[in-house]
Amino acid sequence: MSTAAKLKKRAIELEQKKQFDRALALYVQFLQESDGSLDDADIPLYNRVGDLLLRSGNVADALSNYEKAVDLYAERGFLNNAIALCNK
Repeated sequence: MSTAAKLKKRAIELEQKKQFDRALALYVQFLQESDGSLDDADIPLYNRVGDLLLRSGNVADALSNYEKAVDLYAERGFLNNAIALCNK
């Protein structure tokens, strides 16, 4: 298992334990390390990071992550996903 995959798995575990700040840090690290090499299954992580940032009151960074997800969805042809996220 790659380091990035381990980060993602650990972040999911922390989120399930309601340790949102620690999970957020790992999600952000995962996205930074896999910058440019994300597969389609990882795009929703930008949405998840946005949700966690919004939950912590960081609206500006949350919007930035939502916009990144919208851009990636649109670039890869997932227009319905992009529109749904814009409606959020």
